[in-house]
Amino acid sequence: MRFLFLVLLFFISLPSSAQGNYHLVKKSSNLKYSDSIQVGSTVITYKGPTELEKEEILYHANLAYKKLDDFYGNPQNCRVRSLNIYHIEKSVINDKQIMHFINWKELGDVSLFGFYDARASPKGTASIFLSRIDSKRETINTIVHEVAHHYQYTHCLAQSEKEAYNFEIFYRENNS
Repeated sequence: MRFLFLVLLFFISLPSSAQGNYHLVKKSSNLKYSDSIQVGSTVITYKGPTELEKEEILYHANLAYKKLDDFYGNPQNCRVRSLNIYHIEKSVINDKQIMHFINWKELGDVSLFGFYDARASPKGTASIFLSRIDSKRETINTIVHEVAHHYQYTHCLAQSEKEAYNFEIFYRENNS
C-alpha cells in the first residue's frame, strides 16, 4: 500500500509539461475560439480569443505550410504531428512561471513573440505559442516563422532560426 501511495504521489507531483498539457497557459488565457484545418497530413488547430484572429492565423499557417514545400524543395515527411496554435497575450507568453516548459536559460533575457514546442507538447502534437500583438505584419511574420519550425521538425530538417527568418522573407516576397 505504501508503494502505491508513493507511485501516486510521484505522478501527482510531475510538472504539467511531463503530464503532457499546458494547464497554466490554458488557465491564464482566453481561448474561447477553436477551429482546425487539414494541410496535407497535418491537422492545424487554432485556439485563441477572437474569431477574426482565428481566420487570419489559420489562413497564413495554411499558406505558409504549402509554400514551405517550394522553399525546401518538397522533402519527405518523416514525422506526423498535429499542430496546436495557442494565440495568447504577450504577458502570458513571457511569464516564466506559466511557460515553465521553455528553457529560458538557453533563450536568454528576451521578450517572445512566438515559440515552437515539440518537446513538452501533448503526445502526437507540437505547439506554437503566438503572442497577441497590435502589428498585423509582425503577427504574420511570427506565425510564418513558427510554422517553418514545425515543418523543419516534421521533415527532419535542422531546427534553424536563420532558415526560419529566410522563409519569412520568401513568404513576403511570394505572397504580395
